[in-house]
Amino acid sequence: MSGDGGSVVFAGYRPLGYVTNHIPCITRCIKNRKEHLIVTVTGKSFHTYGSNKLGILSVSKQHPEDITALAADTYLVYTAAANNIYLWRRGTELKGIIKGHQNPVHILLPFAHKLISVDDQSFLKIWDVNSGTEELELTFSKDKFNISAVCHPSTYLDKILVGSRQGPLHLWNIKTTKLIYTFKGWDSGVTCLEQAPAMDVVAIGLESGDIYLHNLKYDEVVVRLHQDWGPVTGLTFRTDGPPIMISGSTTGHVAVWNLEERRMASQMRNAHSAVGETGSGGGVT
Repeated sequence: MSGDGGSVVFAGYRPLGYVTNHIPCITRCIKNRKEHLIVTVTGKSFHTYGSNKLGILSVSKQHPEDITALAADTYLVYTAAANNIYLWRRGTELKGIIKGHQNPVHILLPFAHKLISVDDQSFLKIWDVNSGTEELELTFSKDKFNISAVCHPSTYLDKILVGSRQGPLHLWNIKTTKLIYTFKGWDSGVTCLEQAPAMDVVAIGLESGDIYLHNLKYDEVVVRLHQDWGPVTGLTFRTDGPPIMISGSTTGHVAVWNLEERRMASQMRNAHSAVGETGSGGGVT
């Protein structure tokens, strides 16, 4: 019997064949394992898979609401559901719940021993993971700077780059709580941010389909790319070989870019199910 007196004989375990939804999956590198772990969201729970055989390792307990954000570091998996943040060990053991947001959380970013969270009213909070206490809150006017993406530029101690749906980006020092610099952007909302392998360079994906590799130190564009099939939904880099970047789109297409030659190397159309019209490819300037 369950705690509320109901039978658990037919309690849901996991949907057969359903392994992920629209929340981007994440990978984890665990030193004592000889494989990476892949974590996916399936509504109110998340699944953990081994990368070698893609076998399922664990299924988390159900959250009270659908999961709206997912992140992880070496030690914990972090999930957000409604206004709360959940801390998990080994994919099944709930270590704690962080409460403090008054609105649904849609961005999570582990940052050393801290956790950055952003809700849909653009309240940015920084938490001490060990104690669950709030260390800092930054409040933005949603009409002027609606936070859409956050990243920690490599080697930039205590600094985060924050992108907005209006287009501009802010570089903040979270230790001194000072705005260091404002990047004016390119008149299109920021959809994703990703650290590039090169120092000082961050890849910025936009609603317009443009992708900028931007040098933060000098506020200069290194490379501009463009995908014709809509907003950029994700960016990632190959770090063990040729300079390759991959971008995703709302139509389900995936583009592979050769950054050395500054051109699209290949594309996978309809790699994922999505609604929308396809374009004719992409270019670079």
